[in-house]
Amino acid sequence: MTANAAGVINFNSQSGPNAGMVNYDGLGGSLVGTNIDIGVVSGIGTANTGSYNCLGCKLNFTTGNLDLMASLSQDSSGNSYVFDSGMTDADPNTGYFEITGTLQTGTLVGDIVGTGATPLLSGFWTSPITVSVLNGIFAISNGSGTDTKNPQLLALFGEPLGSFTFANTNIQLANTPIGGNLGAFNTQVTQAIVSNVATVPLPGAVWLMGSALIGLLGGRRSRV
Repeated sequence: MTANAAGVINFNSQSGPNAGMVNYDGLGGSLVGTNIDIGVVSGIGTANTGSYNCLGCKLNFTTGNLDLMASLSQDSSGNSYVFDSGMTDADPNTGYFEITGTLQTGTLVGDIVGTGATPLLSGFWTSPITVSVLNGIFAISNGSGTDTKNPQLLALFGEPLGSFTFANTNIQLANTPIGGNLGAFNTQVTQAIVSNVATVPLPGAVWLMGSALIGLLGGRRSRV
């Protein structure tokens, strides 16, 4: 199947509060997302525009370390956190994201995508990740990366490799507000949307675009 140039694969959480946490230690370390539920995967503008239940699907991620100067330049009151991509950090376990689980594509036992060791989507951050806090609501945005999708998933939707940006993510602030001082936080995810936008070729260049996200990924992954 040939993908539409504007095609999008959406990874959505179920409605209502969902399992999964996003946290920062307050000591200049990484932003970490752990076991964030993904309930539905759907195609928009792709060769297949179907919608499928995602069984046991989780989003996990970790960024690079906090960039204090960039954070304060975004908002001197300390309500914006900027984390680097992880590409500049010595720790090999930073700077990645991954969605694992099984996509139910039909009613038969064999109608599934995502069994085995291959995740539905995995990749690496390539730009800084911004977390803004307004009235106790966290929004994760301005983070982009390159990804590899499960070959079965590509075949299902007809979607090529591409990059995406995490955006429009609302996360409930847990317990004590940080008070605008770049302090630690540990928040429960209330909404998770990852949109994986197709590569759009342009004369002389290729724009890798996307939008999304949500609640992300914690846990370890092995580099390939």
